[in-house]
Amino acid sequence: MRTNASAPATPLRIRFRSTLHRPANAGKAVTWTFLRLPEEVSAQLPSRGKASIEGTFNDIPFHASLEPDGKGGHWLKVDRALRNKAGAEPGDVISLAIAPTDKVPEPKVPVELREALESAPTEARTA
Repeated sequence: MRTNASAPATPLRIRFRSTLHRPANAGKAVTWTFLRLPEEVSAQLPSRGKASIEGTFNDIPFHASLEPDGKGGHWLKVDRALRNKAGAEPGDVISLAIAPTDKVPEPKVPVELREALESAPTEARTA
């Protein structure tokens, strides 16, 4: 049997379910949610630190960075946009399929910072 050496390798897909949580209220409205990865899922990732992933969240494609939990595991911040697309609410059990990736998500730059950088001198923007 011959194999096609140029065919891309199938990326590792880790499938699991986790409950969506909202952080404890710190005196102001909290709009984001998070979920913890099961220990056995975190153990399959290439890093105990921050890790970039891509996959699906209730069958909705997404790309994100997992944060370390300080105990060898990871957690995922889930913003309102992804939660709305997936029709998920805090307390729901979410189905995920993830794979490690080398692509790092582009950070969201606050409007005020972006505007300040756009009007800054060229030397400041370059730095």
